[in-house]
Amino acid sequence: MNIDYTELNPTSHSQANSPQSVENESRVEKKDVQRNQLRGRDEAELSDLARIMSKVHPVLEENPEIRTELVESIRTQLENGDYRIPVDKIVDRLISGKG
Repeated sequence: MNIDYTELNPTSHSQANSPQSVENESRVEKKDVQRNQLRGRDEAELSDLARIMSKVHPVLEENPEIRTELVESIRTQLENGDYRIPVDKIVDRLISGKG
């Protein structure tokens, strides 16, 4: 039995006009046309979430998550031994689910 390896060698025959080659060239041309159409203009779209965040961000900046005055007050009370744990408030919040 003889095996003809010329059919397996990609350089033995041209694939320039194969259906895949023509399809690939068509895709490249479409991409080039799209790039040329988009040149000279930049566009951006914001999602609804991004729009909301753009409004919320300044508010968050003004009201930091860590309330330093409260932290310092509690720290001072702890150091002086004056801090009392508000057990009744903690229990109320746990029961109401507003933790």
